[in-house]
Amino acid sequence: MNKHKVYLCSFLTLLAWPCFAASEDKSVGLRLSYNYAQSGCQSNNLSCDEESLGGSTYFRHDIFQPYFYQISFDYFGQYNATYPALSDPSQKAKYSGHVFGLGLSTGRVFSFTERQSIVAQLGILPWYVDVKGHELEGDVDNDNKGVSPFASLAYQHTITKHTYLEAGYQYTYGVGADSTGGTNLHQAFFGLGYRFGNHNLK
Repeated sequence: MNKHKVYLCSFLTLLAWPCFAASEDKSVGLRLSYNYAQSGCQSNNLSCDEESLGGSTYFRHDIFQPYFYQISFDYFGQYNATYPALSDPSQKAKYSGHVFGLGLSTGRVFSFTERQSIVAQLGILPWYVDVKGHELEGDVDNDNKGVSPFASLAYQHTITKHTYLEAGYQYTYGVGADSTGGTNLHQAFFGLGYRFGNHNLK
C-alpha cells in the first residue's frame, strides 16, 4: 500500500471514529460572517477591500461530553482591489479574490446554565484563494493554497431541545501568500444550529 493510500485510510478512520464514540449528540449549523483581512492589500494598491461578508456550514459531533469534533466548509468572502497595470503603471488593473476553507477542529463546551454555554475551538484550515486579475495583456490567475491554524470562541444559547444560536469570533493565521496578498483573517459570526441528539430542558 503506497503512502497516499495510507494517508487516505488514516483520514477516513479519523472521520469515522467519533461516530462510534459514547455520545450520540450530533449537530449541523449555518453561519453568516463579517470578515476582515488584516494587511491583505499590497502597499502599491490604488484601492483595496479588506472587509467582506461570508458564510459557512458545519457538522459537529460530541466525542465525549463536553468535547467535540467539527468539520466546516467556509467561504470568507470576495475581495476586490485595483493596482497599477504591470505593463503600464499609468493604467489600472482590477483584481478580485475569493477565499475558501475547510475547517477541521476539536473543541469544548463550557456550560453555565442548561441554555447558555461558551464554545471554544482550536483547529487547522486547509484554504484556497482564487484570484483573478485583469491586466492590459489579458486575464491572469494568482491562485494559492495552504494550511493555517485557527481558534474561535462563541456564545451558545439553546432555544429548544434541538435548536440553538451561536455568536462568536474566529482568528485564522497566515492565509494566502505574497502573490495573492497574505493576511490574517478575523471573523465575527452569527449562526443557527440544529442538534440531533437529546438535550434535556426543564
